[in-house]
Parts: sequence; structure tokens; C-alpha cells
Amino acid sequence: MNKNSLKRPRSASLPGRMNLLVGLGLFLSAFSGCVTTYQAHAYTGGYKDVPIDGNTSQVSFYGNANTDRETIELYHLYRCAELTVSLGGDFFLMQDQGADRNFQIRTYGTIVSGETRYSKTARIKMFKGPMPKNDPNAYDAHAILKNLGQRIMR
Repeated sequence: MNKNSLKRPRSASLPGRMNLLVGLGLFLSAFSGCVTTYQAHAYTGGYKDVPIDGNTSQVSFYGNANTDRETIELYHLYRCAELTVSLGGDFFLMQDQGADRNFQIRTYGTIVSGETRYSKTARIKMFKGPMPKNDPNAYDAHAILKNLGQRIMR
């Protein structure tokens, strides 16, 4: 080969591609290896509130693949209570509850992964004053915050 000729650029070598895949795998596992913490909705999950009227909101909590259904239920209930108290209420009525289990398949080149994610959504009506005694859909927001607060991972 002539010294003055141009060298053809080499495509990424196999070790270089492997390093890229390993790096991508480590990056993805860093974000997906943790249980969803109690937080506003973000990449790893969290709560989302949508106001409907002055005392009604739709409250959702989304988990990632490492968060079990029980944790989602707990965080959702806690968020409903927290929202109620923050808006000046004492209790809330939970309506139109729904829990979802979603299975997602993702591909990264030749790597295929599947995961189950849980979520919970309900419409709540918030009230001030004494809670109705015989309504199974009525929840004391202050009692929930007091009794469940230590179980919430922030």
C-alpha cells in the first residue's frame, strides 16, 4: 500500500460494539433495577393527579417493573389522602377504581426483555368534616397519612 494513499475508515470492531452493548445494558439496569419510590410521575413511575372539579380529582399511581401490586395500592391510597389534606379536606370517597397490569416487550437490537408494570387509578371526591360511618368507599385522610406514612419510601 502506498504511504500517500488514504486509509479507508474502519467500522466499529466487535469488541467496540460489545462495549457499547454492555454500557447500554448497565445504563438501562441502573434505571430499571429500583422499585418506584413515592414521587410525582417520572421515568420510573409515580403519582399523577388530574383535577376534575373543585372537590374531585382522578389520582393515578404507576409502578415500574420492580414494583409489586401491593406497593402500588399503598402508594395510591396514600396519595389520595395526601391530596385530600393538601386541599383542606378531611376524608375522601373513592369511586371508579381500577388496577391495571401491563406486560411490555422491548427490544434493544437483538436483546429482548419483557416486564410487568402495575398501576392504579381512581376518581376521588374530597370533603371537609366528619366522615360517613357506614360507607365502605369513605377514607379518613388524616388517619391514612398517620398510619401509612412510615411505609412510604421517598
